[in-house]
Amino acid sequence: MLVSLLRRLVVSTHLMPGSLEARARFKRLFYGGLSPLPAQVTDDMAAYCPLMPIDGERPTHDFKILYCAANLA
Repeated sequence: MLVSLLRRLVVSTHLMPGSLEARARFKRLFYGGLSPLPAQVTDDMAAYCPLMPIDGERPTHDFKILYCAANLA
């Protein structure tokens, strides 16, 4: 939450650099280095959280990742 607040402050005060290279340096300084991604995703990489249905008729602010299953008609 603090990082989000600081990011909004930097953007609203126009302190974010204009060029992509300068932005990348700024983000690396602010967020730290990137973690290398493994070549393959495995089941034991994260804790399992059961899927929960949500109501599509109201805003959903409690979730960061939404999964959707669909079929082509």
